[in-house]
Amino acid sequence: MFQDTEQVARESQTTPNTILLVEDDANISAFLVEVIAQETPYRAIVASDSIAALQLVRHFTPCLFVLDYGLPGMNGIELYDRLHINQAFAAIPAILITANRQLPQQQIQQRHLIVFTKPFELEAFLSTIETLLTSL
Repeated sequence: MFQDTEQVARESQTTPNTILLVEDDANISAFLVEVIAQETPYRAIVASDSIAALQLVRHFTPCLFVLDYGLPGMNGIELYDRLHINQAFAAIPAILITANRQLPQQQIQQRHLIVFTKPFELEAFLSTIETLLTSL
């Protein structure tokens, strides 16, 4: 289904229009990768968990993070914090996606995260991607 993600990440080093999508549900990630590719000028590289995401960003710098909140190992907010410790990633915006209705609102507000609750309106999601990335 997906090419080797590290190989794709290496190829993306020279592609500024690459989104890092961290989602552990293969069906959701496959769908979002396809929609992003078809409906935007961006492409998404998938990491299925936070450890894979941290390894991938050694090979490329994405223009946007789309992080699932309910990841195994560490949640999406914890991953956001780990990524943003690195100065190279500090200015990269992030979208948090989740099926969880109970989120730590104070942590989300402190980090200025945009949250989409699954199932979410696809047009609003794509519009948010465009707004975030055209304002950079």
